[in-house]
Amino acid sequence: MIRLHDMRHGPFEAIEELNPRAVAGRLRICITVDTESCPCLPEASLVARLLAGFPGLSRHGCRARTASAPSPTAGTRILLVEGEPSANQAHPLEHLVLDLLGVFEPSVLRSGVTRAWQEPPERNDIFIERRDLATGTGTAAISLAMLAFENALEDRPLTPLFGDVVRVWSVFAQAQAAPVSPRHVAHRSGLPRTRVEQALAVLTDNRLLRSEPFAVHISGETHFRTR
Repeated sequence: MIRLHDMRHGPFEAIEELNPRAVAGRLRICITVDTESCPCLPEASLVARLLAGFPGLSRHGCRARTASAPSPTAGTRILLVEGEPSANQAHPLEHLVLDLLGVFEPSVLRSGVTRAWQEPPERNDIFIERRDLATGTGTAAISLAMLAFENALEDRPLTPLFGDVVRVWSVFAQAQAAPVSPRHVAHRSGLPRTRVEQALAVLTDNRLLRSEPFAVHISGETHFRTR
């Protein structure tokens, strides 16, 4: 299990030297997480599971400066540092948040940094460039990344559900808080109605969408909107 410990917003200039692509002075979200002390899954297997559910991760690269592993891991291109099981859980989570933000906000380029704590050893800070604290698409990216990560750790399938969730959320992001019916979501996303309803359940259960069961609509359908 990976737990969200804290979330802050600020420039965090000290981490800029850890990533050569970090832009000086940009605001960042700092997501502090506690990972598993004794990982239930080998790090490479975890990354492979995430890659199967989120193929966009294959295009990610790492530019971290570390003597332990100066080049990205072959195949995944996501850096895993030998002997650092906690950081090797947090670092793929960083990339997963970046990948989801790239889907939801494709016009914005971002970089991220993962920094491991010495004490407690299971704690890590994940820094993601973002102008404001996690709201809207930022909240969705972080929440869905944490949820997908948990599913990967527990050996639950990520496909096709999480791909569907991302496509459904993208429809709501474009709607800009207007109420949307499942029928409209199915049309815009190209997904079957049953899969749309499964994705809507995930988004409502995780408080990213809310239903409007008593709104009056000609279709008679329950509509949903972003929170």
